[in-house]
Amino acid sequence: MTEGEKAFIIPMNLSWGKGWVKVLVRWFRSLKSYFIEAWGELRKVTWPSRKELWNSTITVLVVIVLVGVFLGIVDLLLTFIMGLYLR
Repeated sequence: MTEGEKAFIIPMNLSWGKGWVKVLVRWFRSLKSYFIEAWGELRKVTWPSRKELWNSTITVLVVIVLVGVFLGIVDLLLTFIMGLYLR
């Protein structure tokens, strides 16, 4: 577990004294750091163009339909074979 991950764990055995405030301050600082780093990583992403996104969406939909048709045919064949076997 990294130091950043440890900061997100709030120990439950602390009383409501001075230690608790330090834990909360550290936790909020690490939370702020997490969001700053996440935003920085999102800025590095190369987002697809509208045309690339559309082409990928169409490809996924076509593959879904083809797999659905294939599975439907396999299901019909197996149903037919089981019907012959059980007679």
